[in-house]
Amino acid sequence: RTVFAGSTATAVMTVDVSRLCPLLPSHLQTAARDAAATIDERAREKNAKHLTGCIGLGRAFLPIVVTTLGGIGPPASRDFLSSLFANSMAAERAAGGSGQLTARRRSDFFRSIMVLLVRKQRLATADLATPLARP
Repeated sequence: RTVFAGSTATAVMTVDVSRLCPLLPSHLQTAARDAAATIDERAREKNAKHLTGCIGLGRAFLPIVVTTLGGIGPPASRDFLSSLFANSMAAERAAGGSGQLTARRRSDFFRSIMVLLVRKQRLATADLATPLARP
């Protein structure tokens, strides 16, 4: 559930996470002009596919695009992921802390996303490099 800032209202959030390789021929031309454009393009595709249905079900929808080069977007997605740490940061600061512990957790969270991305990319690359068995 998503709690909207300054409100007690909540909504169910549907998240669609996709991985995108900007070096693929289908994305290369766009990525060469503007790296963020490939992320925005994928987010628009996901919104076109799922947003209307989610709204019809009373759900919020958020596409999250992670590129094989480490990009995360669109900006609303990065903001949402960062906001997951807002309550922890506020509680830590209210208790007299510096916020450093929460900042480290946030950094570790984004780092773990990158680690998963690298692992998945390695597996995908290994699949491509494996010769097909001949019948």
